[in-house]
Amino acid sequence: MKFIELFPTLLLGGILDKITSEQMNSYKTHLLSIQYIDENQNGKSSLDQHILDNPLFFNLKNSIFEFSFKYLKKLNHVVEDLQISNSWSNILDKNETIHEHTHANSYISGVFYLDNSSPIAFKNPTSFYKYGWNPEFSSSEDPNIVLVTPERGLLLIFPSWLKHAVFSSQEDNRMSIAFNILPKGKFGPNTGRINL
Repeated sequence: MKFIELFPTLLLGGILDKITSEQMNSYKTHLLSIQYIDENQNGKSSLDQHILDNPLFFNLKNSIFEFSFKYLKKLNHVVEDLQISNSWSNILDKNETIHEHTHANSYISGVFYLDNSSPIAFKNPTSFYKYGWNPEFSSSEDPNIVLVTPERGLLLIFPSWLKHAVFSSQEDNRMSIAFNILPKGKFGPNTGRINL
């Protein structure tokens, strides 16, 4: 008898060494100067849903595309090109969380961290939670939850359908830039090909 692991879910992460400390500081200054919508206990999200279109983020945007193509190559997904469909900034203050969610209408998603910060938690898509999942009370030892503790400059790429949440922030101004990506150009085999 043996167990066979079927279709694992992949997460790609790495520190972007191409982003300088000066660039990181200019990102933070800019993100603190823009307008936000207060999401109550889920922190604040930027009114601008196309943050990465600002030329200030040119190097970051290129790194996101580089990581995304590596991620899709590992999955054996063949795409002609990619486009960032939307991107926004999140700011959490002390004791705020981001509730469990997925990213609808998207292919792959990701987040870039401007500081060391509270963990992002990913939930096993095959687990069953009868009463839902509250990251505020989840154990870091739960085998159905994987925690990633962000460092300054960390970029994560993951499938948009993967449920995730952010644990309670231990400080004010926990800043991140989140984004969604869609394929661009011809996509799929002959009988199911679409142009996006």
